[in-house]
Amino acid sequence: MVRLRHLHPPDTTLGANVGVKRTTSKLMVLVELLNLTFDLEPHVWRDSNVKFAPLGHFSCYGKTTMVDESPARYDATTIRLHWLTAFIVLLLWILGQISDLFPHGPINSGLWSIHVVMGFVLVPLVVFRVFWRHTGGTRLDRSGYGALYVMTKGAHYVLQGLLILAIALGVANAFIRGYNLFGIVSLPHVGDPALRRPVTGAHELAANLLLVLVALHAAVALFHHYALRDDVLQRMLPGWRRSSKAAGLTKG
Repeated sequence: MVRLRHLHPPDTTLGANVGVKRTTSKLMVLVELLNLTFDLEPHVWRDSNVKFAPLGHFSCYGKTTMVDESPARYDATTIRLHWLTAFIVLLLWILGQISDLFPHGPINSGLWSIHVVMGFVLVPLVVFRVFWRHTGGTRLDRSGYGALYVMTKGAHYVLQGLLILAIALGVANAFIRGYNLFGIVSLPHVGDPALRRPVTGAHELAANLLLVLVALHAAVALFHHYALRDDVLQRMLPGWRRSSKAAGLTKG
């Protein structure tokens, strides 16, 4: 959304303050009433790209500026999908590291069963996440970041590619091994049993590389939050809202 904003210039003469005070006051009240009308009717701003600025930003003697009203944060569905995916990926990696620490038995097979089931849960989750991103998800405009935007987008594609690769190798490994899940149901054996070791190794490598990139991704987000003090991390946090002052990028 684009907002027309009129900024007060500094008054240079006393006459300027006295001569236009009453006229400006009435005009500002009229604009504020219009502004309230826009705010109280959601369908208006959904159908329009222009919205009046708040009262304090209007002046008939100002310079009109265009303020960027692009979304300040991702939509709720995108945020939930992001954190749910991150939680499951971390859980899967931890289970993969600790399951074989236990001797073969109920605990070992139970942990691996959870690992396999959660891996299968991740498949439709990632598919829906990709679908949502390209259909209904909020896209934030980061084109102004230049080369940094290109690098960030490239890193995002690598991260998503590794995630899909790790999932695909994990599913293949589960069927090659024919896992027995919780002693209740066994997956059908598919493929050459001789592929168990190479597929398992490739799955472990992809998962480890994925966790390294996830850690770097988190570190960069924290750097933005604590060092650069911008809203890169906050726009993906659940329930966070950015004020209208922080939303605007004013151009002269």
